[in-house]
Amino acid sequence: ECLIRQASELARRRGGGGGETPRELWRIASGLLRDSPRRVAFLTDRLDAMESDADALSLCCGVVHDAVQEALSATDPDDEPSAPAAAGLWETALDVSLRGRMWDEALSAALSAPLRERRGEGLAR
Repeated sequence: ECLIRQASELARRRGGGGGETPRELWRIASGLLRDSPRRVAFLTDRLDAMESDADALSLCCGVVHDAVQEALSATDPDDEPSAPAAAGLWETALDVSLRGRMWDEALSAALSAPLRERRGEGLAR
C-alpha cells in the first residue's frame, strides 16, 4: 500500500493527472524497487512505523541493510569510494544497523566508511 501511494505521488509530481491505471502505478512502483538508492530511501522512510515492535524493527532493518549492500555493490567502480553516494549509503548502513541492534553489521559499516573522519564518528556511536 505504501509503495502504491508513493508511486501515485511520483506520478502526480511528474505531471500525471491522478487517473493512472493500476497497471501504470505498478510499473512506477516496480521502477522504485529496481532503483537501489531509491529503494533504500523508501524502505528507510518506513522504519519509523516499526519503532514500537522491536522484533519487526530488527527484521525490517535487516531488509534495509540488505538493500544498502545491494546499492553499494551497484555503485560505479570508477567512482571514488568517498563519493557522496557511497558515503551516504555507508552512513545509512550504520544507522539502520544500530537501530535494528545488528551490532556486527554496525561495526562493519563503521569500519568500512570511506571517509576517515566518519569511521571515527561511527565507532563512537
